[in-house]
Amino acid sequence: MEINGQKFWIARRKEDWVLSSGMTCVNNTLRLSSLRPETDWGGTRPQAERLLDICPSAIDEHRHIASVRVLNNTWLIDVVRSGQEGAPVGTIFKSSEQITSLSCGTGGILYVATKEGVWLMDLHPPAEQVFEPLLVKEPNFEPYRLAADPAGGCWVLAQNGAVGHLNGRPLPTLAQQRLSNETIRPQVENTNAPRLEIRFAAPQASDRTVALACSPVAGLTLLRWTQGNPAELFFPETNHAVSLPGLTFPYSLRWLDNERIALLYPDAQEAAVFGIGNGFVG
Repeated sequence: MEINGQKFWIARRKEDWVLSSGMTCVNNTLRLSSLRPETDWGGTRPQAERLLDICPSAIDEHRHIASVRVLNNTWLIDVVRSGQEGAPVGTIFKSSEQITSLSCGTGGILYVATKEGVWLMDLHPPAEQVFEPLLVKEPNFEPYRLAADPAGGCWVLAQNGAVGHLNGRPLPTLAQQRLSNETIRPQVENTNAPRLEIRFAAPQASDRTVALACSPVAGLTLLRWTQGNPAELFFPETNHAVSLPGLTFPYSLRWLDNERIALLYPDAQEAAVFGIGNGFVG
């Protein structure tokens, strides 16, 4: 203890320090590692799997909120405007297939995951929609979860853990109107038509990928349950994983900023917050 009553400790051990997120050994940038004791977050696999059956709502940049409800074995998507005292837009989509995920992307596109493929939809009321709903699918690829890409398009997680990226956008309905025979039309009307490309193969059978998120800095992030070990965050674009100590069955994740990610788990009263390179911070 020094003269002002402050205490100082010497952190000599290698494990007392970690590289700052995104840094390499070349930078010689260090910060203190987390000294929090490992927390058992609880929750069982059956609990988490029941929560995975719930399709989360999605909200776009204009505060339109899309949510799923089931009526007589039909899955419906309802939209409200949150900024106008919950003013309803109405039901914009009906499907006989289960809807497993929603995600609002750039350009006012709502992505909808069903067993048959990914639907691209306009969140406006039917009378104001710019384009008609469009289904995009790929053979042997069953969409399960979605995460809009800030750079455009949408990441798509399949039931077996494979990951694809949906690029392009639908052609506005107005642009598809038939013109006179004298008008010269392009051979390909939509040069950026929506298409689904498989980017990453399914993981080994013992692991299960249950959710995904995308950050402008960290890129694509997958949430995986591992056999007999804590869950992990996997970054396929850089091919590295980060373990989540004490957290076995989280079922949802979202980036809070460039270094912190929030995770939901069974019986959670609030989200667990994990700092990349710094462990759980809340």
